Amino acid sequence: MLTVDEVITPQVGNCTIFARYVKVGFATQGVLNARLTRFYKRDDWKVRLSRSRCSTPLLMIYMSNYCNYFNLQIL
Repeated sequence: MLTVDEVITPQVGNCTIFARYVKVGFATQGVLNARLTRFYKRDDWKVRLSRSRCSTPLLMIYMSNYCNYFNLQIL
């Protein structure tokens, strides 16, 4: 099994996703190489972003409850 130190760093613009699961008598790992893409350059995200310009922002109610619990102020 590879350790994190043995995984080769990818070229700029790429990433390595490294996952490992170990328990007694069993071990598995996955190493994936992926190419990074700016989400706003993808066609499916261009559609999503253009649709969202007309909608009002969603207020996350639970955030205010979280801030009240820890006595924090929302700026």
